[in-house]
Amino acid sequence: MSRSSACRRILSAPVLLAAIACPACYDPPVTECLMVTLGQDGRFTAVVETTFKQADDLKPAEQEEIQRLLDLYDLGRDPWLRGYERAGATGVTHECTGEPGAPRGITRKGVLPTLEAIVQLMPDPIANFRLLHDAGNGTETLRITHIDLSESLRDNRRRIEREVRELARLGYRFSEAHCDLYDYLAVHGQRRHDLLQALEDEKRIEGVLTPEETVLIRRLSETFEDVMAFGQQTTPPIMAALSFAPFDHAFCLRLPPETVMIDPGGFVPSGNKEEPSTWCAPRLMLEDLIDDLFPRADPPLLDETLREDAERLATAPFTCVRHTDEKALAVAIQARILPASRYEITWKTGEPAPR
Repeated sequence: MSRSSACRRILSAPVLLAAIACPACYDPPVTECLMVTLGQDGRFTAVVETTFKQADDLKPAEQEEIQRLLDLYDLGRDPWLRGYERAGATGVTHECTGEPGAPRGITRKGVLPTLEAIVQLMPDPIANFRLLHDAGNGTETLRITHIDLSESLRDNRRRIEREVRELARLGYRFSEAHCDLYDYLAVHGQRRHDLLQALEDEKRIEGVLTPEETVLIRRLSETFEDVMAFGQQTTPPIMAALSFAPFDHAFCLRLPPETVMIDPGGFVPSGNKEEPSTWCAPRLMLEDLIDDLFPRADPPLLDETLREDAERLATAPFTCVRHTDEKALAVAIQARILPASRYEITWKTGEPAPR
C-alpha cells in the first residue's frame, strides 16, 4: 500500500467524534421509569411512567411491543398495576396519555406502605430493599441487595459474553495502536503538529508523513473503524439494544428538598434541574463501554484545540496507559455490565429552608 492510499483511510477527528457520540444508536420502543418520592410527611409515593417511542416509521416489532403493553393495560393485566396491588398501595391512579390512536405512554401513581414494598411493586423483583435508620447520627440509608440479574441480562447472558470477548479483542487492538502513536509523539515532539494534522485533515497530509508515521496513523484509524463497526452492524449486537443497569427499568429516588446527601452509594444525580434532590441508579449503554476502551491518555486523543496551541503542544506529556491484555479488558467490561451486589444511598434530613 502506498503512503497516499494508506492516508486516505484515515478517519478525521470530527468523524471520530461523531462515531463516538453514536456508535450504536438505538431508541427502544418502550422505556420505563420508577420514581419513588420520600415526602416530608413520611409517605412513599411511587410513580411509574411507561413511555412509547414516537415515530412515523416504527418497525413492526416495535409496534407489536407497544400494542402488547396497551392490550395488557386495557385488559386489566398491567404488570405494574398488579404490583401496586401486591404492595398494598393506596390512592392508586393511572391513565393512558396521548391522543386517541396515538398513545404516548402509561402513568401510574400510588402510595406505598413502606419503602421495602418496592419489592412487591416491581414486576421482576431481583433485589431486596431496606430502609435503615441510624438515630445516633440522624441518617437514613436505602440498602439495595441484588439477588438476581435483570431479565435482559438473564435472557441474553451467553450472547453478551461472546460479544464482550469480541469487543475486548477489538478494543485492545485499538488501545495498542493508540498508545503506539502516543509513545512516538512523546519522543518526537517536532512531529506532533503534522501527525495531529493528519488525524484531523487527510487532504493536507500528502508527503508529510514518514512510512513509520503512516503505519501508526493507519493502524489507529483502522482499529478505531473496527470498534465502531461493532456497534453498526446490519444486525446490531444485543449489547447495542440493552441499557445495563441494576434493573430493566430506570429507578430514581427523590428526597425532600432540605436533604443533605451523605453518600450516594453509586447513585447519580438525575441531571434534571426540575428534579432537585433526585438520585438515580446508573445506566450504561454500549457507547459508555466503548469510551472505556480508550486507554488513559494525556492529552485526550481527540483534543482538537491542542494542535493550535504551540506551547501546550510542545509541553504535553503524551502518556498512554495500556490495557494489560484482551482478557483483562474483557473482565473490566463484564464488571461494568453487571450490577453491584449492593447499593447503599445514605442521607440526612437538614433544616427546612426558610420561607
